[in-house]
Amino acid sequence: MNLKYVVGTLGYMGLIPFIVPLWFVVNHQTLFELSPSRIFIVYSGVILTFLAGAVWGKIVTYYANTSAQSVESREPITLFSGARAEDLRPESSGLANTDVSVKDKQQRFYAQQVTGGNKGSQGLLSSFAIVTNLLAIIVWIVLITSDNDEFFALFVLLVGFTLALWVEIGLKLHAKDVPQSAYLTMRMKLTGIVCLCHVAMLFLVY
Repeated sequence: MNLKYVVGTLGYMGLIPFIVPLWFVVNHQTLFELSPSRIFIVYSGVILTFLAGAVWGKIVTYYANTSAQSVESREPITLFSGARAEDLRPESSGLANTDVSVKDKQQRFYAQQVTGGNKGSQGLLSSFAIVTNLLAIIVWIVLITSDNDEFFALFVLLVGFTLALWVEIGLKLHAKDVPQSAYLTMRMKLTGIVCLCHVAMLFLVY
């Protein structure tokens, strides 16, 4: 089964629990004898937490990969036999093409930027990581207090989805050698629709 098709299908199907409660609120009906706006808020919180966790995983994986690339690009390591690690590489033995790919150069250069002492890059990644964790805590607080103020809960969730997308776009832009993926394009479309649903629900419950 095509993974891209599965991801796209599941992504757009995930909009259904946002849209259905809106319809019930417009028609002044309950959903499974529950408040449609409450169902909307709970589902919104679940999805926002899921997205925050997904972005957190990307940040950790990205940092781990660039750290490994940076280690390779630093000074050669002396092995116990007295040979240097660089002497065992294919390019040193003449087995590899003498032209190093542009992508490899970009990866090594960027790895040095991230882990070679560039405090600005590490600070940005740290900020992204903190935001994703704060989103999970905010959702927890929102779900606890949403019975008292649904308008506030919806507004906070709306801001949360915007922040989650901002972090993901920022992470993608930070890795300048990585082209924009189809997944990020889909995420931007889905987040736009989700935000519109939140704005609509805000007007309906106000």
